[in-house]
Amino acid sequence: TWRTVRQQRSWLKSALGNLGMQAPDSQSNFLLARVPAPHAAAAVYQALKEAGILVRYFKIPGLDHSLRITVGTPDENQQLIASLTAILRK
Repeated sequence: TWRTVRQQRSWLKSALGNLGMQAPDSQSNFLLARVPAPHAAAAVYQALKEAGILVRYFKIPGLDHSLRITVGTPDENQQLIASLTAILRK
């Protein structure tokens, strides 16, 4: 499990970066990814929620431009990236 999380975290960070969502390095099972302008993190959070994908949004200064994304299974991570791609390219 540990090896899978590490591999998927690396893949997810790269895929998020390709969408303009930068995330600092992490040693945990989640990434804190900054939502690129002109998109609002709150709106991306809501769109993901409507698509059945749950991430964490913090409405506090300093974190209100980011989403906390848990590293999932390969299929879950691919679904997340597909949904984010559609949301961010609207």
